Amino acid sequence: MPVTAESMLKWLQGLLGDNGFPAVSLEDYLRSIPKLASLADVPAGTPVLVRGDTDCKPGEKIGDGDIRLRSMKETLDFGRQRGWKQIVFGHIGREPDKSLDKVAKRLGEILGTDVPLITDWLDPTANTIKNHVVDTIKAASPGSVLMLQNVRAYDIERVLWKAKADDLPTLAAPLAKFANECAEKLAAVYVNEAFSAGSLDSSSTVIPAAMRRVALGGYAREQFEIIVSRCQQAQLVIFSGLKADKLDDMEAIIRRGHVKRLFCAGSLAMALRKADAQLRGGDFCLGVAEDPAHADKPYFVPAKRIEQAKRMLTEGQKNGIEFVLPVDCVLQDGRHAETLGAADQQFDIGPKSV
Repeated sequence: MPVTAESMLKWLQGLLGDNGFPAVSLEDYLRSIPKLASLADVPAGTPVLVRGDTDCKPGEKIGDGDIRLRSMKETLDFGRQRGWKQIVFGHIGREPDKSLDKVAKRLGEILGTDVPLITDWLDPTANTIKNHVVDTIKAASPGSVLMLQNVRAYDIERVLWKAKADDLPTLAAPLAKFANECAEKLAAVYVNEAFSAGSLDSSSTVIPAAMRRVALGGYAREQFEIIVSRCQQAQLVIFSGLKADKLDDMEAIIRRGHVKRLFCAGSLAMALRKADAQLRGGDFCLGVAEDPAHADKPYFVPAKRIEQAKRMLTEGQKNGIEFVLPVDCVLQDGRHAETLGAADQQFDIGPKSV
């Protein structure tokens, strides 16, 4: 059913943590999300949107660089056997101008059928699905698989990446319209099979709000129910990454109460190194990563993240967690160093740390 700007605002506030969704376990969430089999009664000829994991670089033959596409095969075959018209949409990398042409071709090879790539499918000014897309879906035969060109080519897909709570009232109306357009002109049934590509993209988080029926794909559910559920019990965690907001993930992992030892690398480790140094009465320079002139860069570590890292170290060590931090790093020019200057950027952990 169509969503309103008001209901979308509440949806977005839940996504970004303000008046958030209930704090329940992964198992509880999985029990509440319909399984793929729940869609078995969807009639042949019904368009079904499949949020796919298309972020790959296919090699010369099947099995080369296409594991993400192969992970979707069972789910797509489920729909093909029932005669659905499946419209796969997703992205490739973070660059809006990249094309999914090779991805669509390889998916067709994997499925043994042609997978046409539909380009120029959204009017970004009017925020509407173009008529030729509606016509193409209507003309497709039951059991067909189509693919929409890189959804990240459109700003509406990426508006939540850096959104703050104050931005949400302005974003609610256009996002509601986008979701309603997809439900009305693409499909009102939605399957998420993008386990490795899930993010704050609108195709993952916003479009489901307008769908009549939804389900989690077979591969994604298996990964959550078996692999991720098992990982939640891990006592040893190896954590790395570039973006400082991953500290939120690390903090959530620690709070589960199972972790005994945590190996840290990447820019995340730099935040912890500075926090550790300050807790000991000293300091540690992060180079350009703490320079406000670089605040728009993904590697920038704001002061609030250092405070968060201090809290994690303090609370974690009280609970017997051992944090293993790097003692040196690789800089932007390839040098190995144990300290950074104001103009340096840390690229990786160094040989002593390894």
